Amino acid sequence: MTKSKSAQMKDAALVALQDSNSLTEAAEKAGISGRTMYDYLHNDSDFASTYKATRTRQTIAFLDSLTARREHALDVITSLLDDTEQPGAVRLKAAQTILAATEKQMPVVETIVDREVSRARDRRRGFLNGWDD
Repeated sequence: MTKSKSAQMKDAALVALQDSNSLTEAAEKAGISGRTMYDYLHNDSDFASTYKATRTRQTIAFLDSLTARREHALDVITSLLDDTEQPGAVRLKAAQTILAATEKQMPVVETIVDREVSRARDRRRGFLNGWDD
């Protein structure tokens, strides 16, 4: 069975969204108006959920790639920091980079710890009150 014209346009819009930096650009690539793209995203729950799932998969793949590179980058920075043959300015920059990255992660770590403490407290209250998770 052949897809309807509307279904084909939506498929083209989804493909264009994956390969564009803005909704306007995606609409142009798909050959539809910006308003139509907006309507697809805000008024068609199937289209919106498919787009969201696609974006989520792309984001996860990108983050996986960054995670793999992050470990290598940290190794490079650490080796520069430890290499006494490197100029002081290079070693200082390596130290600053490590400290800045650590500082940026602290709010995330604090949020995770707070959430886990809260969950443990809730579980304890539940246990003391006689109910399970």
